[in-house]
Amino acid sequence: MLNRSEILSKLKFHVLDTLFGICRLDAEADMPEWALQSRWHSMTRTTDEVSVVCDAADIPQQVACGRDWRGFRVAGTLDFSLTGILGAVGGTMADAGISLFAVSTYDTDYFFVKTVDLQPALDVLDAGGAGILCRDTVKDDEGVTLYRAVEPGPAKKATECMNAAHSAETVEVAVTTHNIAPMLSGDRITLRRPKRSDIADRIRIGRQVEFVRMCGGDTCSIPPFDEAAGEDWFAHILTVPYEWIIDLNGHCIGVARLTLTECDNRARYAVALFDSALYGQGLGTEVTRLVLRFAFQELKLHRVDLNVLTYNQRAIACYKKCGFREEGVDREDALIEGQWASDMRMGILEEEWRMKRESKHYS
Repeated sequence: MLNRSEILSKLKFHVLDTLFGICRLDAEADMPEWALQSRWHSMTRTTDEVSVVCDAADIPQQVACGRDWRGFRVAGTLDFSLTGILGAVGGTMADAGISLFAVSTYDTDYFFVKTVDLQPALDVLDAGGAGILCRDTVKDDEGVTLYRAVEPGPAKKATECMNAAHSAETVEVAVTTHNIAPMLSGDRITLRRPKRSDIADRIRIGRQVEFVRMCGGDTCSIPPFDEAAGEDWFAHILTVPYEWIIDLNGHCIGVARLTLTECDNRARYAVALFDSALYGQGLGTEVTRLVLRFAFQELKLHRVDLNVLTYNQRAIACYKKCGFREEGVDREDALIEGQWASDMRMGILEEEWRMKRESKHYS
């Protein structure tokens, strides 16, 4: 019988590009349609529960689940005569203090770990003799290549790879450069990933004077938002991990974005409603509250901050209503249409958000 090292030495692992969610539903629950539509899903029914694993972005926000899981699979098709794979991988993870969720298919085994544990998991598998392949070549629904498969080699952090250029064993490490924003649902709006029909909505709304002014643009010279601009806008959103389309009644009316700085456990927030006719209706407040809930509950961030022009009083009032605090002003740091304007810096901490959410003034 093979020992753990001998088993691992026979295996290679592909790292999957998807951010996964793992859910538990009641035993009587129907198989959810949102899971069936996911490009990768596994559902298991027992007498006690229904377990669902699928793309985290396809899971409705109101469904209780863990949404921060990454996956890797044994490359190729496993020979049924090769035993002990689950034990070898599970034992290796247990020794490293890494929680593991496994799914077996006819051809192979899939393993899921929390995002924070992915690199340590690959490191211990590599140290145990397993081959590590970077993410498979993956294309999104629009045919855009997200990742390129590379040859096997040691699992290395990005900085280690750059410092080890002399080694033929060095392997490219993929960075998330595509949209993985999960769907967030509010009373009136839905935050979702982009789809091609959004281009027509964006072109229809165009660049309105009030929108351009609040973004600090030149309202005296506004270029048309044509089909080429729409294609560029759409292509860019596909590359931003946490950028949402603001959907009202099935149409794109704006965008919201979180730009993460993972080493500091923080993010920069931005939101834009393209149609000025929708201003003053509380939509920005609803969007901001949904994004903050995701940031602090799901991403476990410590801080979210933003910059806003001081003359954009409507936006400042919205941010304050959601719990942001003024943290300073960069005086006259922007020259807009020949006049100096100032930026206000605002921020909210996780503890402040929880206190604000529990207060009677949050509604």
